[in-house]
Amino acid sequence: MKVGFIVAVLAIVGYTALVYFDAVAEQQVYAFCELNSSGNKLSELTARADEHGFIETKIDASTIELTIDNPLALLNLYVCEIKIEDNRIVSQALIKRSMFL
Repeated sequence: MKVGFIVAVLAIVGYTALVYFDAVAEQQVYAFCELNSSGNKLSELTARADEHGFIETKIDASTIELTIDNPLALLNLYVCEIKIEDNRIVSQALIKRSMFL
């Protein structure tokens, strides 16, 4: 009975930690995405992404996705999707992708 209680407590603590680190990753990506307002240059975005430890993935000629390198965020992947025209930011969006689907 004591072992079952300890396992239950550890499971609750583990799940709480997963939710916490997921929320931290979401906040970091959201804050970074918010910094990159429309009209900023692509070169500024790239430099800022490197400074903050983001991984840049070019989807097509007008779309870039930025993800944070956070090994503790195991529940969801948060992506800052940036739309580009003429080497300037046109729009940005925070996208949440489940790691389980």
